[in-house]
Amino acid sequence: MILPMIAGLIAIPFLINKLGEESFGLLILFWSTISYITMLDFGLNRAATKYFAQNIGMLKESENLSLLITSIVFVLLVGILAGSVLFLGSDLLVNKIFSEDSSLKVLANNCFKLISFYSPVLLLIPTISAFLRSYQNFKWLSIVTSINGILNYVIPVFAVIWSLSLFDIIKALLIVKVLILLALIGGSANFINVSKFSIEKLNLIQNMRKLIKFGGWVSVSNFLTPLFEYSDRFIIATYLTVSAVAIYGTPLEIVLKVGMIAVAISGVIFAAISNSIEHDFVKTEKIINKGLSATTLLSYPIIITLTLFANEGLTWWVGEGISAEGALVLQIVALGVLFRCSTNLSIAYLHSVDKPEITAKTHLVEFVLYILSLVIMAKFFGLYGVAIAHSGRLILDNILMSYFAQKNSKEMNLDFIKNSKIIFMLTLTSIPAFLSISIIIKLIWWTFLAIAYLIYVYKNFKELNTLFQK
Repeated sequence: MILPMIAGLIAIPFLINKLGEESFGLLILFWSTISYITMLDFGLNRAATKYFAQNIGMLKESENLSLLITSIVFVLLVGILAGSVLFLGSDLLVNKIFSEDSSLKVLANNCFKLISFYSPVLLLIPTISAFLRSYQNFKWLSIVTSINGILNYVIPVFAVIWSLSLFDIIKALLIVKVLILLALIGGSANFINVSKFSIEKLNLIQNMRKLIKFGGWVSVSNFLTPLFEYSDRFIIATYLTVSAVAIYGTPLEIVLKVGMIAVAISGVIFAAISNSIEHDFVKTEKIINKGLSATTLLSYPIIITLTLFANEGLTWWVGEGISAEGALVLQIVALGVLFRCSTNLSIAYLHSVDKPEITAKTHLVEFVLYILSLVIMAKFFGLYGVAIAHSGRLILDNILMSYFAQKNSKEMNLDFIKNSKIIFMLTLTSIPAFLSISIIIKLIWWTFLAIAYLIYVYKNFKELNTLFQK
């Protein structure tokens, strides 16, 4: 996670300078579209991870190959459908975003159509990742994911140096996705025992029903999740300008990477508790509570640093042009991301105890409110309004998911609500960031917080050491 963040820190100022704010804003929209399709699995990968892990725990690994083949067939069909929708709807999308005389209109249309052809490949990546995660092959998965994240920034940089077009950049990024998929398949080879497999054992229809039964409600949340993640950029492009996407998206490219810490941890935890929750409440309780502690401890130092020094950091990083408005955007969204970090674990837990309908119904209500708030806030308050809507939705989601997870904790003493209260208290330490005070005062406050954090880590070293090893 750290290396892609560093690559982004280095690459983004260069890309903004060479491409200009409008073209870079368009690149952000392409990145968002690729990421959206990758996440558009309709809950299948969460369902597959659950059953892969359960089969391993019950010594039924021979059934996993059949389940994997079923998953691949399903996502290929979804990929073809998603690609067709994007291909047919790209004209409408481009007309919504750009004015009639925009020089980028044809380019954007061609890029969206190109992305549509690679949709099946993009959807296969999380499917194979789910298989690796269930076998706890986190080392290979981490290596491949990091390389993917790094190349996401490095390729546009070299393309700009070689005077290539945005279309060439998107083409190169999509080719890399193919190579990433092949690398993940290679890492899965050790866990596939073809000798024990036969066509008679495929059970395609039975497995499909099994995945859809669990993934039915999960699919609602998984369909909405990428819309939550990326609709703000498209709302800005539609109601403001494509250049405004660059001002808004640039700080988000960094702060949202912090949220990936929680995504990685929640993926590990979901696979682990899917294995243990049926027969070992004590182990499950420890895994969840330690996971909540880990996400907060890892995320808070980064979030508070970004919040306190948003203006100075962005000015140094990308210049005053973006930092003038982008600094407050970063501060607002960063606070929401801190809440989001533990939300991922609440959702993972609810899915593991077969309560996906809770997250789905909650997200349906949230989505309607979120889109309405985005449009209204964008029209009346511009970028700051969009940032408030974005962060507000993350905080609301945390409160609701923590409550429902705690309510369904069975006989376990879980810390979902307790952790949310701790996060709320931690956000209060960011108040000086929103005041007109000198950088010296900010440094003094940051130093005080750093000392308090280190004292806490020192006093709890043994427990934390065990926590991060696991």
